[in-house]
Amino acid sequence: MTLDDGRFLMKAESYDDALVKQGYSTDVLKAQNLVRVHPDFRVIALGLPVPPYPGRTLDPPLRSRFQARNVKSSSPGSQLEELVGVATSVPLPTLEKLVGIREAVNTIESIYDIGTSSGPRMPHFDYLSLAHCAKVLDKFPNANVASIVQRVFPVRANILGVNTESNSKALDRIVAKYTNGLESSKYFFDGAVKSSPEDVKATLTFRAFGHDNAKLVLYDVPCGTARNQTNALPDFVETDSHSEILAEMIQDHSAGSDLCVIGAKGSGKSSLVRLFAHRMGYATELFSLFKDMTARDLLQRRSTDSHGNTQWEDSPLIHAARNGHLAVLDGVHRLGSDSLGILQRLIQDREIDLADGSKLVPQKTYETILADANKSGDASALNRVSAIHPSFRIIAIAEADPATLRATAATPGKESTAAWLISDSISMFSFHHLPIITSGQSEEVVRHLYPDLPDETTSMLLSFSEKLRHAKESSASADYLALSLSTRQLLRVCRRLDAFPEQSLKDLRPLLHDALLTQFLSSSCSRLVDALLDECNAPTTIPASNMLEHQEPDAIREEGGRLCIGDVSYPIQNPSNPELVPQPHYFDIPKHTQCMKAMLQDVVAGQKHMLLIGNQGVGKNKLADRLLQLLQQEREYIQLHRDVRKRKRLTNAFKEMSNWSYFSVLQTTVQTLTLVPTLVDGRIEWEDSPLVRAAKTGRTLIVDEADKAPLEVVCVLKGLIEDGEMLLVRAIAIDNPDEESELSLLTAYAPSVEVDILRRLCRAFAELRELVENGTITYPYSTREAVAVAKHLEKFPNDGIASVLVRESPKKYCC
Repeated sequence: MTLDDGRFLMKAESYDDALVKQGYSTDVLKAQNLVRVHPDFRVIALGLPVPPYPGRTLDPPLRSRFQARNVKSSSPGSQLEELVGVATSVPLPTLEKLVGIREAVNTIESIYDIGTSSGPRMPHFDYLSLAHCAKVLDKFPNANVASIVQRVFPVRANILGVNTESNSKALDRIVAKYTNGLESSKYFFDGAVKSSPEDVKATLTFRAFGHDNAKLVLYDVPCGTARNQTNALPDFVETDSHSEILAEMIQDHSAGSDLCVIGAKGSGKSSLVRLFAHRMGYATELFSLFKDMTARDLLQRRSTDSHGNTQWEDSPLIHAARNGHLAVLDGVHRLGSDSLGILQRLIQDREIDLADGSKLVPQKTYETILADANKSGDASALNRVSAIHPSFRIIAIAEADPATLRATAATPGKESTAAWLISDSISMFSFHHLPIITSGQSEEVVRHLYPDLPDETTSMLLSFSEKLRHAKESSASADYLALSLSTRQLLRVCRRLDAFPEQSLKDLRPLLHDALLTQFLSSSCSRLVDALLDECNAPTTIPASNMLEHQEPDAIREEGGRLCIGDVSYPIQNPSNPELVPQPHYFDIPKHTQCMKAMLQDVVAGQKHMLLIGNQGVGKNKLADRLLQLLQQEREYIQLHRDVRKRKRLTNAFKEMSNWSYFSVLQTTVQTLTLVPTLVDGRIEWEDSPLVRAAKTGRTLIVDEADKAPLEVVCVLKGLIEDGEMLLVRAIAIDNPDEESELSLLTAYAPSVEVDILRRLCRAFAELRELVENGTITYPYSTREAVAVAKHLEKFPNDGIASVLVRESPKKYCC
């Protein structure tokens, strides 16, 4: 076999024959790039029969080079014998029922016929999943068997999609048949106690309800290296549902399983993971995943040291494995099943080979290797082997939205968000499904966090949220899937309403439109939101353009060291580096003043991280810089660029997050987001990026062109803002100004041009924008082009407006 570096692997007998019979020396053979293959080298290939399983049949020339062996499934008696050794305290009849459930499920799988069967094949019920059920029952006597089976084998329509409903019902019938008559107890977690802060083992206490109502104590359960906490998480309301699922997660953790928290957007998955880490004393390593991530990206990536040398750098997952942290795989549903399969060995065997040539093994295996090395006196085997910390655990976070699953099932050729849940990935985790938060739970959370918010406003907001959810679930329109009002968005709206309770009813409708970004969705979405708000009797607000016509615009002023815009005020800062405060060339117009007032209201409400979104040229940068100038806030700037290999826009991703100084690169990567290369004394040194500087000094970071960032960069930003303090984006849509505001702006740029000409220019651009909205043309004519025309007329008054429009308009390229 020829290697990439030019060397050739030669059969041991042929190599030895060249040495002995043909008289070649080792140096000669080495100079010819010949490498002797060890005579004990063997290849064992593993695979599934195709069909019935998906995949490709073996190529005959490849198949002929292997001696095939058909490994049959173990008999029920063999499985029962093994389970008795795994779970010695579980009654034999209970173990027999577990084996019966697995055999019945796999029988359904085996009789599936692609030509005649409807729906997808029943996934395979793996023996490792069966053994985990027995381990949980061994530690938690009389635990609910049906619940445990559903956690290790999540074949449910609300997880896998409506097309798996037949499999879901079949599983329910099997479980009900075999668990009928079994007594069960429900366990609730009381707390974890460590003998010392440095200890990596804890004593757990549970309360049992049902069979004997006893207290259960488990000793020497792996826990994190940080101090575990029993107090509540800040700004987190633990509902009964959260407490129940947390107890089940800790049960599966005690039995040695990695976990997967799955649920719809806004159901509290990330919060529940943080609560688990809080209770068990785990430091977390957030690893945000994306669709184009390769198998190698999951383990290690190439980086550069201070001398410019390339090196392998551990991913957050491997770093967590070495240090006993909790690895949080956020967005595991985005990964392809092939990429996720690389982790199967790490999850099930706690062993993995890395790209740098090293290997991670379980603690016991490492101790055996260490003992053998000490005995033989040869420590070379330890150079490339490291132990996985015994406390290491993985929690994956996946999305399973019923509305999305239903829409993808109804769209031919569209991949479901549950496509990653195949037999292999199901056997890797214990699954914990979070149902969609109910209206009662939403009310409990909102009233607990914002008790001073007027009851009428709270009831109206919660009623709208419930109606919107039902409208999405009952409608077949794919457009409505974009109307996402998650729990974090709901609380963000509440925070803003609570800061100005006297005008909360009046602000409710525009805030919800902003939160849902209806300005950038289809007209049917906007009409649906208004219709649902009308059903809730929400006050109808006056359009901004009409409001500006009938009242005086808000004044911007400074009073007593505070910036005041209308009736909203905020302290002006005293910058230590005044040169970092932006000084934009800016003219105040009513529309932009109104936008800045809304932004300042969010700052006053405690929402200091915002997303300004709008068409190009509407003044997003000007607004941000002007507000920072008025507040005397230091600014750092970073401009993102799209990776040429990826063309995905990320507006929806940014709707759920935030935190953000001048830095621009040709291609934004994770490394360039945090480090900047500089040339010092003829060598490259890496310095903190504007993002890092802003985080260290408390400056405001402006992230320009955020929608053009590669998805892995967005994941880093998401991790930065959610890790620890859960800072969220408040999205503000920036529209083109109304006619009077635009006229005011053009007059400021072109004071000598007749007002009538500028007004006609404003109306012409307004008509162009209407054509964009109804799809007649595609180029989004913005205020930027209108300003360019006005500035041209100011300098060259003799040029006709028609000729100027031809020069300044890109219509010949875009329309």
